[in-house]
Amino acid sequence: MLWTNWAMWQPITGKWRETNTFPSMSRAKRFCVFISKLVITYTICACYFRPTTPDSLQLDRAKFLNFEDLIILSVICSFVGLVMQLIFEWLIRQYV
Repeated sequence: MLWTNWAMWQPITGKWRETNTFPSMSRAKRFCVFISKLVITYTICACYFRPTTPDSLQLDRAKFLNFEDLIILSVICSFVGLVMQLIFEWLIRQYV
């Protein structure tokens, strides 16, 4: 794996050269992967909830986001994040 993201900040606060698998993987490169995954997650959530209206902003949040939505978003974001992780690993092995 490119990096283990236990606390969501390991790519930023980790050592400069973290892994033996990718010795050329610096903190800056890990940070780019981290930001890419966050942007993907935010984009999926924004597409899932679609544009809001003033009426939908006033809804009770317990009614607005139910447990099923949270599970669906978690599964979709995890799957897309895993696919992006595999693409990044493949690209690094090809060009580094």
